[in-house]
Amino acid sequence: MIKISAAELYELFLDTVGRCTPALREQTDELIVYNLSEEFDVGAWSFLHEYSLSRLYAAGLIDEETVELSKEVRRRWLSLKDQKDWSIAEIKSNQDWDELFRLCEFIKNRCENRGGLALSTEAPPPDEE
Repeated sequence: MIKISAAELYELFLDTVGRCTPALREQTDELIVYNLSEEFDVGAWSFLHEYSLSRLYAAGLIDEETVELSKEVRRRWLSLKDQKDWSIAEIKSNQDWDELFRLCEFIKNRCENRGGLALSTEAPPPDEE
């Protein structure tokens, strides 16, 4: 199994939260379905998983608050996805979806405003080698 670097993991993490922001509601129905059911779902399972978040935290790429917010995004996503088959109209207008979109946008903006935390030039932690 190939292990990706912390920097690559961070980019995938950002891509994941970036696919589930309020801007998603402005896309075509097909793109909404694709971004949520294909891209975000895979990312939530993989890049918002506790193991991935702990790697990002250990590498200094996200802080403790971002870890906790990301866990909340994953929890909300799994809950929404398991509740029922949502229509596009419901995804665009339901308060629970709006809260998920806004939380993802907050995380995305938080990371971007921190400058993505400059990647360290020091040797990687032991699990990164």
